[in-house]
Amino acid sequence: MFIEPSEPELRVFQAFQEYQRFVFGERGERGTHVLAKWMVMHFLRRATSSPRALRISLRNRIARLQERLEQTEDEIDESAIARGAEDALKSAALDAGDTDLFSEEEADSKLDRLSVLERTHTHDEIRFLEGVLDAVTKMRTASDTKLRELKRLLADPGQLGGFPRTIVFTRYKDTMGYLAEELGKDGNYAIFTIDGSLSDKARAERIAAFQSSDRALLIATDAISEGLNLQYAANQLVHYELPWNPNRLEQRNGRVDRFRQPERVVKIRTLINERSFDVVVFRKLIEKAQRIREEYGFLPGYFSDEKYTEELLLELIDENLTEQRFLQPGLFGSPTREELAPEERRIADRMRDESFYGQAAFHLPDVEERLRHSQETIGSPAEVERLVVAAFRYLNWRVDEIGRGHYRIARAGATPVQGLPDDHGEVTFDADIAVVRPDFEHLDIAHPVVSKLLAHIKRQSYLEIKNARTAMLAKQLPAGTPAHAVFHLRTRFRVGSEESPQLIEGLTPVAISLDAEHRLALGDAAQALLAAPPAQSAFSDEMIAHLIEFALALEDLEGRLERAVHLEKERLRAERKHLKARLQEAYPSEAAWLTGIDEVTPAPHDILALSVIVPGRATR
Repeated sequence: MFIEPSEPELRVFQAFQEYQRFVFGERGERGTHVLAKWMVMHFLRRATSSPRALRISLRNRIARLQERLEQTEDEIDESAIARGAEDALKSAALDAGDTDLFSEEEADSKLDRLSVLERTHTHDEIRFLEGVLDAVTKMRTASDTKLRELKRLLADPGQLGGFPRTIVFTRYKDTMGYLAEELGKDGNYAIFTIDGSLSDKARAERIAAFQSSDRALLIATDAISEGLNLQYAANQLVHYELPWNPNRLEQRNGRVDRFRQPERVVKIRTLINERSFDVVVFRKLIEKAQRIREEYGFLPGYFSDEKYTEELLLELIDENLTEQRFLQPGLFGSPTREELAPEERRIADRMRDESFYGQAAFHLPDVEERLRHSQETIGSPAEVERLVVAAFRYLNWRVDEIGRGHYRIARAGATPVQGLPDDHGEVTFDADIAVVRPDFEHLDIAHPVVSKLLAHIKRQSYLEIKNARTAMLAKQLPAGTPAHAVFHLRTRFRVGSEESPQLIEGLTPVAISLDAEHRLALGDAAQALLAAPPAQSAFSDEMIAHLIEFALALEDLEGRLERAVHLEKERLRAERKHLKARLQEAYPSEAAWLTGIDEVTPAPHDILALSVIVPGRATR
């Protein structure tokens, strides 16, 4: 959203324009040092962030320059100052790395001590800076058009006022405090703030409080722009300033615009001052992105190349700051057409060849189908949750459900489990919740707690239950469906050429009907029997024992299982032949490594368990 600045804001920009002319000289002869460019860009970012952020930076720099006047030449080590300053200034301008690696306080400290002009110009620099400070000090809150626009958006039900919680990102801790103070005056929202100074525990507590609030604002620096999944906490996000690195923009958006966002609509707003240097940067990014999209069919990733972004900004500072174009109205017009530079084309080519966009032979539905199949094989988080909760309760441990997918588990005098603590504290089976609440233990199928628990259950079952690897399951089945024996086979196959064979294993359910026909069912048909809703059984213990014995004594049982393994081999071979053909089409010059990929030979298999499934009555 582009916001026309108020008259007081224009006066601040004009005063800063005078300072720029002084730093660079009327023809740019003074500001040739790269540090001068980074310094000016840093001030520009503070100016477009908030009056408070700029005011604090100006006061700090004026104070440091006054100290410099009081020092002798021998007391000033310009080279040592410059060494630390360039990294801080570049980080501030590029949105590079962890924002809090060089916090705004640290960047200001290095910036304020930096000398980009001869010492003889210090008095003049102070005078120009005091002119900017005077203009920003005279500004009233009512003249802050970005703050006014944010309040309007939050109050409008058609914009951000229709949902209870909004996340506001800002580059600077000073601006974060300013917004928290100003937006908290109305009392319409609970206000929460997060910056890099907070511990992981404190951040998690504030995010949890924000998520449980009826109406709330979370105002944060880029300390939470990576690694936190906040889709359950909010579906609205505001960039209070424009990040100059588009990757930072995408990282922020990804906190709420991600898989499992419960709301159908995600609202994202970016506030940009018209006639500011932000517009110059934004226009250039749009122009270059459009060129890449037209030629390659996807948006560019070359902005992740820090060197490229650095050169782009320095180019813009040369083109625009010396000409003062950023104060011109109507700057964001139709973009001009320009050809891609060789470096831009090289990076785009590399992205196409090495990333997802270059894999034209593969499609997202294929990937999603393989993920679904893998999840069905190893168990979804919901299935792991049901299994673990049932196992602990079977052992008479105390399992208290505190919230969705969130439990407290303790032994409370029940049977101990070797290798497990008596009190697990709070646990969750949801990976997204675990990210937001790092104090919760995240249990999944590979977690040592789950492995040890299941090993204990199996040992106990083998010791206490006759025919421990058999089970009877009553299911709601279509009328006329006979009982079935489902043999759970551990199948093994050798794949690849004789020179480099590999062994792969799988769990293959094989269903055999226990009627006169003894029909064989594999794959989805066998899974459908196992996944049918539970039912009440009408079979006595004697009848169940008879069915188990009958299943294990089926005529030519081993031959039937061998037939099932053969069918599984053919399915696997067809799948790998299809994959090989697609890979050869996608990479015709690199197909040598595909030799033998579709050669599949059965190896010995084992029966791991037997489930006898019988039809039953629906439970009430």
